[in-house]
Amino acid sequence: MVLSQEQHLGRYGEAFVTAIAESAGLTVRNTSAADFYLVDLEIGYPGPRGSMLTPKLQIQVKCTQKADVTETLVKHGIKARYYDKLVNPCHAFGNPIFLVVVVAPQNVGEWADVSKERLILKEAAYWTCLHGKPSSDLAAESKKTVIWQRDKEHLLRRESLLTMFDHAERMQRSEEGVFEL
Repeated sequence: MVLSQEQHLGRYGEAFVTAIAESAGLTVRNTSAADFYLVDLEIGYPGPRGSMLTPKLQIQVKCTQKADVTETLVKHGIKARYYDKLVNPCHAFGNPIFLVVVVAPQNVGEWADVSKERLILKEAAYWTCLHGKPSSDLAAESKKTVIWQRDKEHLLRRESLLTMFDHAERMQRSEEGVFEL
């Protein structure tokens, strides 16, 4: 059985994020099979960080070949029904949920470059958190999408994953439970 294009993109996005997290020495649990909780991956820090004993990040992964990437911004659409859930304060979920958009090359054959010395996964992933952003008021129209944009400096890297743990702790401790840079 061959995966559909949507499934193939989704799996590639999850593998892309997993590779970055694993290279940072973090643990990864794939939760996308259930797909009930807006969370595809749970990334754990194996030990204490900040005031948390075993912190975890919850990640919603979207993978696309159609993001609008400029020199400074990344723009991508997300279904309004998902967007309007993710803008709720993190306290509504128990843990903050971060959105990671993986931009994949148009040609599937270019997604990975493998040799005996290296594995290169092509293009990039960008992260954001929508907790506290304004609602789209489009959730009832399930086919509508909301365009979000993020500075390209939010490139997902080993270091930015560690920063995300710090943001998650601040959101959990704040009364509002919203994301602020």
